[in-house]
Amino acid sequence: MKNNLFFRRLFAYLLDILLISLVFGLITSFIPQSENSKKLSLEQQTITSDFIEDRMEAKEFVNRSLEIGYDQAKEEIPLVLLNIAGMILYFVVFQAYNHGQTIGKKLVKLKVVGHHKKQLNLNDYLKRAIIVPPILCNLFDLILLMFASKEIYLTSNLLLTAVQILLLLIAGFMVIYRKDTRGLHDLIADTRVVLEKGDVKSENV
Repeated sequence: MKNNLFFRRLFAYLLDILLISLVFGLITSFIPQSENSKKLSLEQQTITSDFIEDRMEAKEFVNRSLEIGYDQAKEEIPLVLLNIAGMILYFVVFQAYNHGQTIGKKLVKLKVVGHHKKQLNLNDYLKRAIIVPPILCNLFDLILLMFASKEIYLTSNLLLTAVQILLLLIAGFMVIYRKDTRGLHDLIADTRVVLEKGDVKSENV
């Protein structure tokens, strides 16, 4: 039963991420790509082709790809801001005003509630969302992109990606192995996830 509840949570989260990605992709499809961004994309395609056809060494390919990736990320700062805002609106505002449910949680009959019947507010949902989804890591990454040097950003980006994956894994293992099935994000926000009333029984998830 416990593993079944974990997979419910995982399915709901993946469904929410897919939904946000589809909506974000639809919105950005109407935003014209800058000329510099087009040039960078073309350059990436060119060096990828050169690498595949053995006209470029692996080290040079990786270095140039990182350079292009950094320049492309600079071009896409407004889109990154839009994506972070969308995450906050969905996982914080929408979930709070929808009584602890995202669309994914609604479909699998789960909801977020306060631990020990605590009344939740927007701040609680925001605390929860700094790890799952990893809004905090994304914000740090954006700040570094905007204000740090290229060298610092490229190094920090790899570190933040590793931290982001590690936090998600920790949260997942805690949900699986803790008796109360609360993840790291639940402990931070003092929340728990339960089954909706009427679906078996309102157990901790």
